Amino acid sequence: MMPMYGFVDLDDTLFQTAKKCAPGEELVPAALDREGRPLSFMTRRQQALFQWLASSATLIPTTARNSGAFGRVLLPWSHRAILDYGAVVLREDHTPDPAWHGRMDEALAPYEAALGRIHGEMTALAAREVLAVRGRVIEDFGLTLYVVFKNVDPASGDLARLHRRVREEGMATGYSLFFNDNNLAVVPSCLDKRLAVAYVLEEVRRAEGEPLLAFGMGDSLSDVPYLAGLDFALVPGGSQIMTSLREALHV
Repeated sequence: MMPMYGFVDLDDTLFQTAKKCAPGEELVPAALDREGRPLSFMTRRQQALFQWLASSATLIPTTARNSGAFGRVLLPWSHRAILDYGAVVLREDHTPDPAWHGRMDEALAPYEAALGRIHGEMTALAAREVLAVRGRVIEDFGLTLYVVFKNVDPASGDLARLHRRVREEGMATGYSLFFNDNNLAVVPSCLDKRLAVAYVLEEVRRAEGEPLLAFGMGDSLSDVPYLAGLDFALVPGGSQIMTSLREALHV
C-alpha cells in the first residue's frame, strides 16, 4: 500500500470551541486553555474522521498555534508538526528542525523591530477607536514571528472593525493579513505553511524512497496555498473556504 501523509490544520478543522458546535452535540475535549480547562472540542463526526485518517495515514499538524498552544492539544501525534504559520517545524522528538529553524531565523531577522512597531500602531488605533481587543507579538523558540489581536468579547465585532481600519490605514502593507473568527494576524511574507509543507514533504519523500500520497485538511483561506500543492484536500462544510466557494459559485 502506498504511504499516505496528511497535513492537517487543527482549530476549526479537527476541533473548535463549544459555542461553534450545534446545541446538544456530543463533544469530547480536544484542547485545553492556559489554566488546563477544556477549551476546544471534537464532535463525534470529527472523532470518527480523525480515527479513520490516523489509522490509514501519518498525520502532520499544520497550524498557526505556537508551541505552547500546541502542547495543550490532547490528540496524539507521532510524526513531525508545523507550527506558527510555518515558521517552526518540529521533529518527532518535538524539538525544532535545525535546518528549517536556521532558515527562518535568517528570514525573520529584518522583521523584528517592524513587528513591534506594527503592534504599537494597532494598539494605538484600537484605543482611538475604543475597540475592546488585545494584541501581542508572538515569539517561539527564540524567533519573533508575527502580531496577533483577539476580541476581548467575541460577540462585540470589534476585531472585524480593527481589521477594516488596519486595511484602510495600510498598516500591514507588505505583510500577510489573516482574519478568521477571533484572530487578526499580521504575518511576515516569509512565513508560509506552503513552504513548510513543501520542506517536510521533501524530507518525507527522501526517507520513504518511493511514491507517496499527500493530502491536506484546512478551513481558512490562509490554508488554500498549501492545500493546493497536495494531491487531495479535505475542507469542512461550514468553513471559511467553503463559504467563499459557495459565494463565488452562487450556490
